[in-house]
Amino acid sequence: MHLNLAEALKREVLGMARDRVARGTTRDHHTTSIAVGLAPSARGARDYRVAVRLPPAGSGRIKSLVTRLNKHAKDFDIAHGVRYRPRVVLRAGGSCGHPRATAGTLGGFVEDDEHYYLLSNSHVLAASNKARANDPIYQPGPADIRRKRFNIIARLARWTILRPGEAPIDAAIARLSDDTIEFHPRWTPGVGRLGRVPLDDRLALRHVVKRGRTTGVTRGAVSAFDLDGVEIDYSPNEDGSLVLTFHHQIEFAGTRRGTPFSKPGDSGAFILDAGSLRPAALLFAGGRGVDGIDRTLGHFMPDVLERMRVRLAR
Repeated sequence: MHLNLAEALKREVLGMARDRVARGTTRDHHTTSIAVGLAPSARGARDYRVAVRLPPAGSGRIKSLVTRLNKHAKDFDIAHGVRYRPRVVLRAGGSCGHPRATAGTLGGFVEDDEHYYLLSNSHVLAASNKARANDPIYQPGPADIRRKRFNIIARLARWTILRPGEAPIDAAIARLSDDTIEFHPRWTPGVGRLGRVPLDDRLALRHVVKRGRTTGVTRGAVSAFDLDGVEIDYSPNEDGSLVLTFHHQIEFAGTRRGTPFSKPGDSGAFILDAGSLRPAALLFAGGRGVDGIDRTLGHFMPDVLERMRVRLAR
């Protein structure tokens, strides 16, 4: 139909839709918004149809309107179950966290035969044992939220419970929320394209690079292999009630004088072999000694992936 006629019909349909929603229940009003516009027609460059976009759920009043429109289908382009949301692009190395945590780092992306996930620490995504399955994961993490602006990017799927008496790994995965989430599984900004498989020999690791929420891109070197008896206090009130002992850990130190390889908030970052960019470890802790050297701890990446029952996303 001609543009002027199409615009007039658009206004009529929009008016009918608003009238029918207004006469419905309060619940109808919140679940049945309809978008109405113009759609190009296959009949020519100056021919148009009325575009009608219907939400996933509709009231009886809205359904009766659709029935009327369907009788004149040639004049309408009707799409059902449309739900518009912001397009979110996730990048490894950015801020994320559970609502009851502060903020950590989105390390990278992994997959199994069914879903894609983001990988970080349990104390980042599962708030050190305070979480439940399907809890939301925020971007940025709660400590970085300004003016209540954040996105729910994933739902907590699997995580390790942090408790004494086990062989602990501080790791968790969260399933990406829906198809509005876009991500580049093997790309870390400022670092480059990750290797397809994790490093398989921890003793071959020497120089590393990582991107974290707090310190950004930093470079470092292995300062200790297979470190056993590492005690870390996860107690929320620093009362010593949750001290875990880790074994077979890798320790790193920054290679730039006076610059630490990581700081608080970098937890969850992927530590990569500097040469091949193959993921080598999952950063989870660190601390400064009396010698002034700040040391970072990481779980060997193959151990993490096996525990989480996933592989690197490709």
